[in-house]
Amino acid sequence: QLEGVRRADATERTRLDARVVTLERSIAAKRDQLRIARELEARARRGITSGVTTEVDLANLQLDASRLEDELALAEGEDAIVDIELSYFPAMALAGQGYYRTGTKSLLEFLR
Repeated sequence: QLEGVRRADATERTRLDARVVTLERSIAAKRDQLRIARELEARARRGITSGVTTEVDLANLQLDASRLEDELALAEGEDAIVDIELSYFPAMALAGQGYYRTGTKSLLEFLR
């Protein structure tokens, strides 16, 4: 039974490691997208004064930038959660618990 638990831990660790790579790529891409969206928004703001851009165009660009900010925040939050979950493995081993349980409830149980 202990061997099965170790295999499950190794599988979960591999899944989490892969998730970190995916999230880091996504975060980098979203940062680039947000930078570009902010640049477009600034250009549109300047375009309003010269009559090249409409208020509607600016509002749409602001909405896009806001959406990207939200997506970036969610990805960064998920990345932080995965980092916490990955920290369970050495912490559980140090505590003499040779198994991993995902979720906040198990973190709270572990800390107690």
